[in-house]
Amino acid sequence: MCFTLSHRSSTTGEAFLASMRRSHELLGDIAFRKINQDGRYGAINKPLLECTSVALANLSCDQYAALTARHQAFLAQYDLLLHNEEFVGVITSGTAKRTSVRKRHEMLQAMIDKVITQ
Repeated sequence: MCFTLSHRSSTTGEAFLASMRRSHELLGDIAFRKINQDGRYGAINKPLLECTSVALANLSCDQYAALTARHQAFLAQYDLLLHNEEFVGVITSGTAKRTSVRKRHEMLQAMIDKVITQ
């Protein structure tokens, strides 16, 4: 069964677990990790975990299927996002500011929408 945060019969816990499965399926070991200055993936970044898990949990089953069908395009766009100065800023500094929270969610969702509609 496919769970989303908006799926009325799913619990928050089920949606969270589904989101974690989706994150692992799409990103594997790089899930929730930003790229350090040396080009390597660092420790888990909490703001990146937050926006990624919410975005993936909110996808319908059809949207998630479309995203997985375009897995390589998703990874390429995700890499570009992790190199985007503005995005890196909102997952690094002032992460609790309302504007930073909103911006990182918007930027990640826009990237996912772009991949799904390609």
